[in-house]
Amino acid sequence: MPVLEFDVQAALAQPYPGLRSFESSESFLFFGRRVQTNELLRRLAAGRMLAVVGTSGSGKSSMVRAGLLPALYRGHLAGTGSTWRIAVMRPGGGPLDKLVDALVDAELFAASDRQQVRKTIALSSMGLVNAVSQAKLKHREALLIVVDQFEELFRFRMDHELPDGGGEAALFVASLLEAVDQVEQSIFVVLTMRSDFLGDCAQFVGLPEALNRNQYLIPRMIRDDRQEAVEGPVRVAGAKISVRLVQRVLNDAGDDPDQLPVLQHALMATFREWKKRGGQGEIDFPEYEAAGTLADAINRDAQSVLDDLSAGDQVVAQRIFRCLTTMEGGRAVRRPARFSKILEVIGTVDREQIERIIRSFAAAEHSFLVLPAGGQLRDDSVIDITHESLIRKWTTLRNWVEAEAENVRWYHSLVRAAALYEVGTGGTWRDPELKEALLRRERDQWNQAWANQYGPGFDSVTKFLARSKARQRRDRILLRGAIVLVFAGALWGYGKYRYDLYQDHKSELALRAALADTASSQAATQNNLRKLEADLATAQNSAEKAELKRKLDEQTRELAVLQNQASQTAQQLATHKGDQASQDSLLKDAYAQIDSLQAQLNGVRGICAPGFVWRGAVPGDRVCVTPAVHNQVLSDNTQAAERRAGGGPYGPDTCKQGYVWREATPTDHVCVEASVREQAAQDNRQAQYRLATGSPTGQMAK
Repeated sequence: MPVLEFDVQAALAQPYPGLRSFESSESFLFFGRRVQTNELLRRLAAGRMLAVVGTSGSGKSSMVRAGLLPALYRGHLAGTGSTWRIAVMRPGGGPLDKLVDALVDAELFAASDRQQVRKTIALSSMGLVNAVSQAKLKHREALLIVVDQFEELFRFRMDHELPDGGGEAALFVASLLEAVDQVEQSIFVVLTMRSDFLGDCAQFVGLPEALNRNQYLIPRMIRDDRQEAVEGPVRVAGAKISVRLVQRVLNDAGDDPDQLPVLQHALMATFREWKKRGGQGEIDFPEYEAAGTLADAINRDAQSVLDDLSAGDQVVAQRIFRCLTTMEGGRAVRRPARFSKILEVIGTVDREQIERIIRSFAAAEHSFLVLPAGGQLRDDSVIDITHESLIRKWTTLRNWVEAEAENVRWYHSLVRAAALYEVGTGGTWRDPELKEALLRRERDQWNQAWANQYGPGFDSVTKFLARSKARQRRDRILLRGAIVLVFAGALWGYGKYRYDLYQDHKSELALRAALADTASSQAATQNNLRKLEADLATAQNSAEKAELKRKLDEQTRELAVLQNQASQTAQQLATHKGDQASQDSLLKDAYAQIDSLQAQLNGVRGICAPGFVWRGAVPGDRVCVTPAVHNQVLSDNTQAAERRAGGGPYGPDTCKQGYVWREATPTDHVCVEASVREQAAQDNRQAQYRLATGSPTGQMAK
């Protein structure tokens, strides 16, 4: 039977656990929760099931592991003895498998019976009770099943909605409820769960009712309790902390229960600094400030571990932590992962390198990662971040989480776009979205294992990107070819136009000269006519009159010929001007065609007209807007999660009161003010007029 063992030397070397929870073996270092531990004992005795609920960082796991469990071993639970089999588990990665592993570790079953026990438990909701009955607990011996981090079950159920319809998670919950309802076997169940997941319990039949009867919401520690938690461990370790530092630490921590893990890590780093400086005298301000204080101790410590790695190892470390974190409902949370899964997601990196990096962050002096008992890393070993405070406090990790979330948004947009393309209701992507998607896939090394974390569709996305790339390349070649042909034709036409213009100019000058000569001849002839008419009027004999009349008729005919020549020349000049105007019109049409093709090419290349940029409301949104609107889009996207309704009359898939869906595209469900939605609709109507249309033909036309 397992007994409670204490590694006193290790505990005294570092009396503060840091971000991780206290273990049962460290109960002699666990201070400040005596009253609450007694209340846990009272409630567990009354109901055989207890859900310890609190905010992240409120100390749920520590109170159960280092407070409740040692008290049970000491026989403090009314109605039972001190003989316990305690199976501690976390449900992430497979609740039934983890339950069996915990029962084996509690020495309820032999390791060789693992598969048979798994089959028995999986038969029905009474499977757990039947399996325990086969183990034949001794008289007055009780079994306690501790399900730590119960909220992991909700993520498991969501991830396995398609494979088993959530059946394994439902069977696990039903088995726990049946175990505490029956009376043949002495089985107790304790859960720890974050309070913000209480609403998710409604996914399981009977669980809300059980929690209503058997729930304990961890209260805030009063200042005296927090002071005891600060002073007690260091006093046990034989050291002393100054009064002024205790007060400063308590003031820095405030009343926020989320600060408890941060407080423990800052104290651990402070104690480490004190030992580095010789371990003499009181622990005081210099050591606390060298550690970074509560404000920066975690960030400084984690960053120092990262900075000690080589450049190549730092890249791998980023990918490891991106495997171990995710965003859920706008919250950055832990995502425990099997070692084999981490290897698959990272891909090409060797196993020894990944193991070395994990161990550097899991070292006892840092405790940023949790390793399985014994510290051996097998393929089925689960790796986890010690506490989500690391995500909130370590700036680099927070940036990695946001970068991963952005990758996921791009991936989901690609999955939707690929699905629409396959059914013929959507087109391929083009730059700049295509360029960004290809860059992300290459830079962050997307693969099937990585994509499986976020849903199916990786093969479709791969094909869609290949088709988009080929389609864009083809469109560019065709458009460029068309532009070259039209441009060459325009150049040839322009050259011919200039030559014809020169010839036309010469012809026009000749016609104008001919017209001027004809006009001069007409004037001379008219003068002759007037002189002959005057002479005819004064002539005396008939012979002279006859000669003058003959000459007058001859000049009249010559004037008629000249007038006819002038009319023909004027007509030729008018026709020449009409031909020139027609050629000018044809040339302008050619330039307009070049401009149109250039605009199409700009659309393929992803170019907006001067003064506009891509909106980018969602990946694939190629609407040109002003920079101010683009900045508004980025701001709204950042605030999207907090504007979603979390319950009440609006439901989880709607916006809070005062906000509406932006709907810049059909898939754009970002909550914005109504005026922003109207702006998006207006920009959509103007989209075709905002593509770049500039080309060198504009200069030629001038």
